[in-house]
Amino acid sequence: MKTIALLTTHLAVLFAASAAFAASDFAGCPPVLETRQKVVGDYPGWTATDTTGTHIFVGINVYFHHPDQNMRLKPAQIELGDGTLYDYWELDNEEYWMSCFYQGSALNIGKLIPKSKTICFEKYDRDSLEFATCR
Repeated sequence: MKTIALLTTHLAVLFAASAAFAASDFAGCPPVLETRQKVVGDYPGWTATDTTGTHIFVGINVYFHHPDQNMRLKPAQIELGDGTLYDYWELDNEEYWMSCFYQGSALNIGKLIPKSKTICFEKYDRDSLEFATCR
């Protein structure tokens, strides 16, 4: 019974948050990441080719402490019957970082999540990201 009440509370928070999504929310991942990859090092007999690319934003990851410490948190999920999926992370008063990840690239960008934020989530509709935010 406690699990059902908790799930109902999470759904209410997520629906309210998605309905009230505004520019004041924390996230703001750039929709596109421009990259330039360059080979580092000397490889005798080989010629390096630098590449540039444009990568589309596809979602967020949340980390406990700085992402370079590799402590990525697994989100909880709520799936609705209509193809809507919410990934969410509940935050307490610790140091959390959000990183934006992009299709076709291992590169990402990140920033510290303000301690005033208590939940981060992303909403997918049939495998397509609608938005991601922390509030």
